[in-house]
Amino acid sequence: MVIVDQHALHERILYEKLKRRLAEGKVASQQLLVPMPIELNNQQQGVLERAKEVLEQVGIELVDFGPKAIAVQSFPAMLGQADPGAVVQDIIDRLAEVPAGMSGEQLLEPVLASMSCKAAVKAGDELSSEEMSQLLADRKLAEMSSSCPHGRPTMLKMSLAELEKQFKRI
Repeated sequence: MVIVDQHALHERILYEKLKRRLAEGKVASQQLLVPMPIELNNQQQGVLERAKEVLEQVGIELVDFGPKAIAVQSFPAMLGQADPGAVVQDIIDRLAEVPAGMSGEQLLEPVLASMSCKAAVKAGDELSSEEMSQLLADRKLAEMSSSCPHGRPTMLKMSLAELEKQFKRI
């Protein structure tokens, strides 16, 4: 029996798709109809200043929106249903924990992990049979489908003998 963590698996798939698109060139983004404002404190403003080039590289365009705010102007098209404001806020929060001297290349990993995590289906989301099949098919395209970008396993395998042991049949 195989038990799949749909969030962790989808997160890994999105992460690798983003990395592939970056390797091929810039990630395609789409302009939002209404820019999404985000309030910032001084530390968050500093974090964004460090990561501005990386965010542009992954398809996130931010514009000034007042003295203590920015607005998400463009967002990666492949992240479809993700909330741009929540994704950018999560990126800011994660990058605030990263040492200040990191290069743009080093900042890319936590940015991609954050983007894929926020855009992935959630653990309790109900998927149709087709969506489940597609998720499992896409797993074969991911190089490291055994764990998400944060290191959590994407699936657990349990043999019949292990199941019988759990039910005290052995």
